[in-house]
Amino acid sequence: MDTPYFLFIEHLGECKLQQRTEPGNEGLEIRDLICSNKSERGFWADIKQKYSCSEVLFEAKNKDELNRDDLRQTYCYLKPVLGLWAFIICRSEQPDKINAYNRTLFKNFNQTRGVIILTDKDLLRMAKIRLRGQDPSDYLTERMAEFIRSI
Repeated sequence: MDTPYFLFIEHLGECKLQQRTEPGNEGLEIRDLICSNKSERGFWADIKQKYSCSEVLFEAKNKDELNRDDLRQTYCYLKPVLGLWAFIICRSEQPDKINAYNRTLFKNFNQTRGVIILTDKDLLRMAKIRLRGQDPSDYLTERMAEFIRSI
């Protein structure tokens, strides 16, 4: 689970694994990885400014295909105090129906919060970019642009 942090070490600060909220009116929430967003430039600064992402949420799903509940749950975690953008990491590319549902949720939240779905293949690609001494955040910029253009 350290992989997202390793890839973006110069942009993200302290990370907490399995961050839990206190059970209250909304119930217990378990967020897989939350990292502070300390970036002042590029992709991470953009999502901090546009989507209030002072904290960055990564949800890890050890499965090939996400379901609607996986997406709904992650969208419910997104709050102004935490940030309004997250990343779900799963094993493989998602079928069109899941990507379409992600776009629907983005629209239903008035395009003020969203989720990028990343796969093992994406993480490997970003690790190779990092090993070449480049910033893998540029890859996320491309992925986010693809998502926004698909709306």
